Amino acid sequence: MTLLYYDNQRLSEFQARVLSCVPDGKQYRVILDRTAFYPGGGGEPRDRGSFGGVEVTDIDERTGDLLLPEPLTIGETYTGAVDLPYRLAFMRAHTGEHLMSGVLHRITGGDNVGFHMNEQCVTFDWSLPLDAKTLTRAEDEANDAVMTNLPVDTRWYEQPPEGIVFRAKKTFQGRTRLVTVPGVDVCACCGLHMAYTGEIGSVRILDVMRYKGGTRVTIAAGYQALLDARRVGETNRAVGRLVSAKPYETADGVARLLADRDALKAERTQLRKTLVDLKATLLDATPGALLLFEDGMTPDELRHFTLTLTERRENTVAVFSDGRFCIGRASGDVRVLTKALTAAFHGRGGGSAVLTQGTVDAAPDALSRFLHKHPDFI
Repeated sequence: MTLLYYDNQRLSEFQARVLSCVPDGKQYRVILDRTAFYPGGGGEPRDRGSFGGVEVTDIDERTGDLLLPEPLTIGETYTGAVDLPYRLAFMRAHTGEHLMSGVLHRITGGDNVGFHMNEQCVTFDWSLPLDAKTLTRAEDEANDAVMTNLPVDTRWYEQPPEGIVFRAKKTFQGRTRLVTVPGVDVCACCGLHMAYTGEIGSVRILDVMRYKGGTRVTIAAGYQALLDARRVGETNRAVGRLVSAKPYETADGVARLLADRDALKAERTQLRKTLVDLKATLLDATPGALLLFEDGMTPDELRHFTLTLTERRENTVAVFSDGRFCIGRASGDVRVLTKALTAAFHGRGGGSAVLTQGTVDAAPDALSRFLHKHPDFI
């Protein structure tokens, strides 16, 4: 099969003859005498498009065979249509990855050991840890290569060429295709690339994380980078309006807002603690076991309230708030009562002899009836 996409990577329409068409599951496997459909490989997804007016649902990466939902006539010539904008987006992203990997290889001596590409971004795994300074330098140099508009040379060699140092994820034997950007990168690759680096537009780092002793880097190139920058810019301006900060000062504005929030949370915690203590004082005059239902208590507030009450009396104290509970008694063991409660209402809980806590889903009147009938609620 003649592979037209290597000779003309912008070819969007072509004629080809059907050599074979056989059922393959619920689809039909079609073999052509020539094709412009890139089947995927080198980390780059397969093309989209149609052949003979029928949508191409898949392409066999090993053979280039098309999978179609309808059969075609063997021996007939049909027109194939490649979704060129879709392909070009990946070509820009793929070529941008070559620039970043080539620059990082020269700077660090490391290697790209994993590669994935989708319609939003490119992710590659670098074999070494990368710091912010190195990544910024690599991003700058990759974009310098874009603006210099260097040629991207793709060439086949019948044997791995001697005297040419190139990056490769595996050892090549036999016919080898090298992609060369002068002064930036030489890499063995079977994918499709732009003819000049200027066609990429820009390269942008989106995310960085540690991964298996190295670094996982996510980038965008071409329209991917433009759309990401646009979304980030729109979000940043929206945040700026919310925190009354200029576009380049949103981080300071958010930091001030978070500091104010933390101060208010601390003040609220102290006020709630004071309120709990006042409630406990008011309940000192109430004799016997206490059963209380409170709204909106946090787990810490619920625990503090129960402990405060149990320190003031010898009787059992049970406090419920929004599905949570605490049961305490200064002397004795409330674990038997808690176990009976959670068993009766399919709840969960546990703790020490003097204080248990957990969750239970039941109405206050049902909980009240159960506890007042239980002999350990004293």
